[in-house]
Amino acid sequence: MPAPDRVAIAAIDVEPLSIPLREPFVIATGRIDTTQAALVRATLVNGRGVRATGLGEAAALPPVTREDQPGLLAMIAAAAPALRGTAITGPDDIAQVVADALPDSRVARAGVEAAVLDAWARHAGVPLYAALGATHPTELVTDITLPISDPERMAANARAHRRAGFTSFKVKVGRDWRADLASLRAVAEAVPDARFGLDANAGFATHYSGLQAGVLADCSWPRSKSLCMWYLRPAIVDPGDRQLNCCI
Repeated sequence: MPAPDRVAIAAIDVEPLSIPLREPFVIATGRIDTTQAALVRATLVNGRGVRATGLGEAAALPPVTREDQPGLLAMIAAAAPALRGTAITGPDDIAQVVADALPDSRVARAGVEAAVLDAWARHAGVPLYAALGATHPTELVTDITLPISDPERMAANARAHRRAGFTSFKVKVGRDWRADLASLRAVAEAVPDARFGLDANAGFATHYSGLQAGVLADCSWPRSKSLCMWYLRPAIVDPGDRQLNCCI
């Protein structure tokens, strides 16, 4: 990859990214009908005045994130003057530069860092994978999330996502483990070749193990599927910010 011109941050701009969802995104500890994110634009400029602008998103989901949308907008706007004029010699500089300006919010840092990295790659005229040090693009496999709903709706969503090519599902649970179990049975019957992870968003108390036992012991759970289960944040384990993760 050829060395790009020396560039500096010319501007960091932020605005609300509030997009109405087609369906509510329901988790154990909340519901979202409209996204609560911050759209970040980072503009870099070289000594000849050539500019490039990149985009980043800082996504808030209280109480999963400490930050809410107004807080993100305020933090990023407040950090913008300190970042303006900062020289960027390469992608390896970006994380530390942004961390110095936004030490108290990982969500805000993620949005700004993504925008600056995108702008750097655009200014250098290289794809983002090259800016990150790769020599060729790599195919990434991701899951897709099924928010909490009634079993029929969750099964229908799973079938639609499976037709679109998804084979791995993160299933939101954590409000009522018996209702969750009914939904999981319906989803598993709808997409029997899929893999599942369960995300309770700290909605369970210690009784979350009832769901685990029910899923594994239930005779209606398809035996032909490739079952790879994990729990993400099933329960708060102390009054602080730490949460329990476990795998089965």
